[in-house]
Amino acid sequence: MYGNPLNRNSLGDRTEALKISDDGYLTVTIRHDEPKDKSNWLPAPKGPFYLVLRTYWPEQAALDGAWTPPSVKRIR
Repeated sequence: MYGNPLNRNSLGDRTEALKISDDGYLTVTIRHDEPKDKSNWLPAPKGPFYLVLRTYWPEQAALDGAWTPPSVKRIR
């Protein structure tokens, strides 16, 4: 867990002000520095950290590996 200005350590369906695009995609910004739009920001510490995807009641495809989450893309 990382102490941050939003007191946020996860994003989910109950995250206030979470923005989903018109095409149904969710883009999460993971970075240390505060972005202008904080709605989908997941604050991260400076330096290395671990990113974990937690699923509750996953469907069979997630359990048997037929479904995999989208990859993380590093943007500089």
